[in-house]
Amino acid sequence: MRTSYIGREKDTESELAMHGVRQYSQEYGRFVSVDALWQKYLPLTPYQYAANNPISFLDYAGTHIVGTQPAAQAALVNTMQTHFNVTPTFQSDGRMQLDAGQVAGVRQTLVSSSLSQLDGIMSIVNSETTIELNTVPGRNSVDVTVTLGGPDPTGALLPPLSGPVTSSQEEIFVTDPDRPKAGMIVFRNEWADGATFNTASGGQTNPCATCLLIHALLDHAKPFVDGGSSAARLEGVGEQNKALESQGSPPRDGSDHSGSGTPARRGP
Repeated sequence: MRTSYIGREKDTESELAMHGVRQYSQEYGRFVSVDALWQKYLPLTPYQYAANNPISFLDYAGTHIVGTQPAAQAALVNTMQTHFNVTPTFQSDGRMQLDAGQVAGVRQTLVSSSLSQLDGIMSIVNSETTIELNTVPGRNSVDVTVTLGGPDPTGALLPPLSGPVTSSQEEIFVTDPDRPKAGMIVFRNEWADGATFNTASGGQTNPCATCLLIHALLDHAKPFVDGGSSAARLEGVGEQNKALESQGSPPRDGSDHSGSGTPARRGP
């Protein structure tokens, strides 16, 4: 196996690890070429790895949707298969990967609403923002300890922020204004499986856990990825309703969402 730490490949001739377009010397704990994003990290040497703190940080060539738990990965796989007929895989660090050939093939078969949703998820995958999925078992309200890392708005790296979040809902989206490049979805699998919501006609939506995860990813996380940790960002239930309708369910009325960023948690 040539892959090792955080899934990076090792060049057996030079004994250097390959991190995207740069080579990394494990002997000296440094890259051998300058970081292309050195201007974002002026207090640091352009040859450093992970802010010289590899215990707290990992240095990826881009950041993505992350599911480190088996249950989180299973939820992501089920959602992507159900709505887009795409099967993601996961790197050793939990980052979700989508096969470009498979995505290109299904693009020819998806209706426009599903295609736009797939493009939305792809934009998260290819962004500089990390969205982590953290699944919680059971239906009872529990305190979940979440950890958010990432740079502050100036690009300077911050230590991870940890703290409890009381989860009494099917899903919540956790953000922190000082960490505009990191967010977390706390998802209750068992609760989401049976969750229904009010419709405009006075009835209830059909249970659809995958639709609820689409909601978390596209109604909450994507506006955060696009606009950062601003209370003015627009959220709602529009993407969940597209997913519900694709599964034969009436749409949710959205009365519990204001359309703004206010439903999102502002930090642990």
